[in-house]
Amino acid sequence: MTTILHLALPEDWEAARATGTYTASTRGATIAQQGFMHASYDADQALRVHAFAYAGRPDVVITELDVGALAAAGLTVRAEPGDPSDPESERFPHVYGGDVPIALMSVRPGGLEALRAGLVPGPDADPLP
Repeated sequence: MTTILHLALPEDWEAARATGTYTASTRGATIAQQGFMHASYDADQALRVHAFAYAGRPDVVITELDVGALAAAGLTVRAEPGDPSDPESERFPHVYGGDVPIALMSVRPGGLEALRAGLVPGPDADPLP
């Protein structure tokens, strides 16, 4: 099973729990606005995303998504440059195909502290092509 991680703001996660659908791409932007949902391959990438996009928000919710389950639901995960202007930049998984049913997302216990402590595992397979 290949998994990816997504950082969610608590307010976005609570809104998703109320509707059953997760609509946030990243802090301050929806999937509809961005065209995809941002994600990370492992705890190290997720921590760097937190420092870049979620600084000042230690309350982020760490979610995990199974790439196979996403595909079965009609969503596609693509490995793309973190910096769109630099095709050689580090690759990150981006989830395409619309909003994500929260049934496909699981919350990792311990939040950011568990991520920092290395208790949130990365995927057990190679990154996507």
